[in-house]
Amino acid sequence: MLHKFINYTPNVFQEIDFQKLDQEVEWEQHNCQIMGKTISLPRLTKFYSHPERKTYNYTGTHNQGISFEYSPTLNQIFQKVSNNYQVNVCLLNRYKNGNDYIGFHSDDEKEGVDNSAIVSISFGASRVMQFRKKKGKHPIEREFFLNHGDMLVMFPGCQDEYKHSIPKRLKVVTPRINLTFRLFK
Repeated sequence: MLHKFINYTPNVFQEIDFQKLDQEVEWEQHNCQIMGKTISLPRLTKFYSHPERKTYNYTGTHNQGISFEYSPTLNQIFQKVSNNYQVNVCLLNRYKNGNDYIGFHSDDEKEGVDNSAIVSISFGASRVMQFRKKKGKHPIEREFFLNHGDMLVMFPGCQDEYKHSIPKRLKVVTPRINLTFRLFK
């Protein structure tokens, strides 16, 4: 039933220059709290919002949004995405290679507006995004191989029913940037 919550479209933003986007972002290394331990996130992040100054807190990290205008490339992408979806924030994740990852999780933070879509866009190295049922120990239900410029939209209900991850892939030696556009209160 995952298919009713997901829309995958390849090559939507294929024209975006990875290097230019990467250079425009002032990446941050955050620590997070997992089971009472402080660890460095296995990826770099940056948070943008419109209007700026919105906040985003997850796993013990605190992010203060800055304006999309600080990155002309990101602002161009935001304008296109916001023409089709209600979004006002974007969390950027930079995976330096296949050792960087994000474990299974749902994007169900309290700042998000209920029943809104999450728009995920990939740039750089191709990586796999896995989905499995949220409750119980379920096997991987679906994998999407995300390439440069691909867009995957998670519709309302997806975060209630499923978890997703970007697993380690040791053979990947080049960086990847993922943008997740959302609607915050």
